Amino acid sequence: MTVNTRVIKILLHSNDMPYVEIQPGLRLQVLPDMSYLPRCQKHQFAAFIADRGILVVWEDEPKKLLARADTIQEALMKMIWGNESAYPEENEKKEPATEVSAVDAGDPENQPEEKPRRIVLIQPMLGAATLILTILAIGSGWRQIAIETYVDRNYVRAAFAAVALPQMWLALVRYTI
Repeated sequence: MTVNTRVIKILLHSNDMPYVEIQPGLRLQVLPDMSYLPRCQKHQFAAFIADRGILVVWEDEPKKLLARADTIQEALMKMIWGNESAYPEENEKKEPATEVSAVDAGDPENQPEEKPRRIVLIQPMLGAATLILTILAIGSGWRQIAIETYVDRNYVRAAFAAVALPQMWLALVRYTI
């Protein structure tokens, strides 16, 4: 899992050491790029990547990965801001503020009349265009069948009349998954 925050970028930008000590006794190594990741210290379960300005966190058990990343981020915040909370709102107790103002809703019977909405005919226009194209395509096919039937006097081609309605249905109805 990669963690990419502005704090990590700033921390890595000003770091020349091969590690960053985020707590006493807890140092995370700084790798020049991702290609060094397979040869890093495995049991730290995290490392900084200097060229990308990110923190890479890994864990043997996937359910604990987010907790480990959160722990490292909290330790990083405590290192930067000291022992104070990173969020000052947690330390201060504020009284809830309530502000009530009267709203004149007016007479519900005499509301201003809304303008009628414009009728949008996009879908009917598309349906009409589809019908026109379908009728043209089927008509040109039937024209070709009529010409061939007239030339060779074989009326078997007229069996296509049975599939005219299913052809139009398939042309109009779109099947989506």
